[in-house]
Amino acid sequence: MAISFQSINLIRTKTSISPQYEAIELSLRKTGLIGIIAFLCASFLIGIVYLLINAEYTSLKSEKTTVLRELSQYAKSEVYYRAIKDRTKIVTAVMATQHPWSQLLDRVTNSIAGPPILTSITVDDQNRIVIMLTTETIESMLNAVNAVITQAQEKALTKPTLVSFQIDDKGKVQVSISFFSVFTNENTQ
Repeated sequence: MAISFQSINLIRTKTSISPQYEAIELSLRKTGLIGIIAFLCASFLIGIVYLLINAEYTSLKSEKTTVLRELSQYAKSEVYYRAIKDRTKIVTAVMATQHPWSQLLDRVTNSIAGPPILTSITVDDQNRIVIMLTTETIESMLNAVNAVITQAQEKALTKPTLVSFQIDDKGKVQVSISFFSVFTNENTQ
């Protein structure tokens, strides 16, 4: 008889497992396969979420850089704008307290005396006006002084005061008169 190497086997090739162990083994294999599939799906989803968040972060970071660059371009303009805005408030306040000095000049040159008799007009910090008149004769000076008196009676000016009266060696008469003007419209320039 010929002996074949396949027929002599001292180790069993098949072991008998109880049906309970087979069910547990099958259940463990299914659970492991489901766990691996769940792990792969979760990893895939986490990877997609990470890519989306990273893309959004990169987009926002580049947008921030762009916005900061644009803001830096407007920073100098903003400084100028704020300075002008502050100065506008100051100018508005100053203009609200200004008087229409053109009315005063018109009144003085038309009613009292014009050049060459009127040699100077000054206004001090209390809005007192001082005019200097120079004439060749006392009579023409009296006409100018009477015009000041008339303006005071018409309430166009208040508190007229003769500050100085001089006659030089050539006979020229110089008079300084101070007064406060009454402005008819405070808001007109």
